[in-house]
Order: sequence, then structure tokens, then C-alpha cells
Amino acid sequence: MTQEQKTETKPAAKPKKVIHRVCVTCNNMFRVTPENYESKLCPNCHKA
Repeated sequence: MTQEQKTETKPAAKPKKVIHRVCVTCNNMFRVTPENYESKLCPNCHKA
């Protein structure tokens, strides 16, 4: 890697914080952001 390539790379973005919840219908775990903590259904059950 040349010096120019090293200076062009950006630091990795911070990953968003996620919380693991359990779906009340199917008992599968799913991830939500802290703002959506109140969601009780996983994306699959929410569609139905």
C-alpha cells in the first residue's frame, strides 16, 4: 500500500447500538435499536 492509499482510508464508522429482544409470538430473538425498545414482534411476525 502506498502512502497516498493510507491517507485516503477513513476510520471505520461506529456500529449502531442494538438491543436483543425476544418476539412474543415466535420466541425468536431479534435486534432493535434503543429507540425501538418497545417493539414486541420480530420483523417476520410483524408482517403477518
